[in-house]
Amino acid sequence: MTTSSEKAGPGRRVGRYDKWIMVTGVAMFLLSLAPWEGLNPETLGNVSGLGGLGNIPVTPGSIYNAWHVGFGGWLPCLVAVAIAGAVAVHDFFGVQVAGVAGARPRFLLQVVAAISVLLLSVRAISLFVQHNPNAGQARWGVYLAFIVGVTQFAFVIRGRKKIGHVTASADLSGSPGPEQSSAARY
Repeated sequence: MTTSSEKAGPGRRVGRYDKWIMVTGVAMFLLSLAPWEGLNPETLGNVSGLGGLGNIPVTPGSIYNAWHVGFGGWLPCLVAVAIAGAVAVHDFFGVQVAGVAGARPRFLLQVVAAISVLLLSVRAISLFVQHNPNAGQARWGVYLAFIVGVTQFAFVIRGRKKIGHVTASADLSGSPGPEQSSAARY
């Protein structure tokens, strides 16, 4: 028999690590729309070769978000959102994920999160070391996305045994009950 705390849906309590993984997924989606890379505008001094003409912009600068900087920008964002979505679908709708080639779903979640952080690290480091205003510079979005990606990875690793477990509903005294593992294989 399934208790009310094991049922999927809005009345079910979600574990702490699951909540933070979902929050980091939403944050990563929002940061994917933020400026990741940008080119400074051409100035009259740069175009004419006369530095004395000053910094009067001749052309507008360009700002690019994660969806425009290439594979290393959009893929880690998409994977972080997918990880959060998988955890949310499991928690709220009770979807069970079967393992692939004998690997447990939680292990697969860790591997996918590691690949996402690796790709995000490569992209972020390549933008961090590139400080040429004519070739593109890192903007604030890539810095925050890197922090959020590493944070999500830390929650996936730290909560590896608790992700997908059901938290029992509060008893009559108002304190939460012990955590119980769900029947799901997630």
